[in-house]
Amino acid sequence: MGLGSSAQKAAVEAGLNHLAVGVSKEEAEALWKHYDKNKDGELNRSEAQAMLADIIEKTKAGQQEEKKKLAEQVKALQGNQRGQPKLPQEALDGADERLNVFWKDLGGWSDKPNLNKMLFNKNAPKLLGLSASECNELLQKYASEPMTWLKKGEARRMLTALAVKAGEEAEARIAKLDEALKDESSVDKLLDAFDVTRDGKVSKAEFIQKVMEGYDVKELAKAEEGASSDEPPSKKAKTEE
Repeated sequence: MGLGSSAQKAAVEAGLNHLAVGVSKEEAEALWKHYDKNKDGELNRSEAQAMLADIIEKTKAGQQEEKKKLAEQVKALQGNQRGQPKLPQEALDGADERLNVFWKDLGGWSDKPNLNKMLFNKNAPKLLGLSASECNELLQKYASEPMTWLKKGEARRMLTALAVKAGEEAEARIAKLDEALKDESSVDKLLDAFDVTRDGKVSKAEFIQKVMEGYDVKELAKAEEGASSDEPPSKKAKTEE
């Protein structure tokens, strides 16, 4: 028995949310039912276009929410500024807690105003996902005594700058998603990614396999430079009848 309309809609929504990491069998079936509009058992170009647009919009919404949260974090970490509306105490408390967690993860003690450089160098790369040299650049930029200590106030400024950078990166990802949506070749790349058997068609079995494995729209940026001008097999997939 198939899913009811409300359950079908919920399963499609869940599938789009989970697509980057892989969906459940139920979600995969719901996605196929939703996008195989003409019920011919193959994903054609216009169906792929509709799916791509939904994936990109869903991904953009997530990036926009992340950007919004980061902007709020930056404001809270900066604290109340002259000439600006007063921030809620809850936001300020949240910023202090975020700083305390950051300070602790770097190796600092809550009752100590300074963090030894050696502890910073040991813990920062893994915590921040940066190289040792990149972490040292941060220390040189934000620590008044980079050869010995990082002060907690300096760690706040560092954490604020990292949040600003993360927000800028989210904005850049949003712009790339917009570009991908406008680029007609993005549909061909999606079809090519789903064409598991490389026969120029995307069957239901291939579709189910790919969405359960996971499909991230960032794969659109992985096209090789200087690739052959010949059309990929999936580009020759049938167009909408």
